[in-house]
Amino acid sequence: MDALDEIVYFLDDCSAKGIKEISIVHGFHGGQVLKSYIQSEGFLKEMAKQGFKLQRKKSNNSRESCFIIL
Repeated sequence: MDALDEIVYFLDDCSAKGIKEISIVHGFHGGQVLKSYIQSEGFLKEMAKQGFKLQRKKSNNSRESCFIIL
């Protein structure tokens, strides 16, 4: 299972539990591929295709991206 599958599974679980705010930790040890993608508009569009409307939320930590599940 790749990272995007894991994120979709996580979003499914959060939705089922009524969790509306999430953080996705990425970018440890200099990894930039996943971080760049998660911070792109393409990620939001892909998650919308999967049935999840996300809104970005400001984070003070450069190693995570925060979202509100709408």
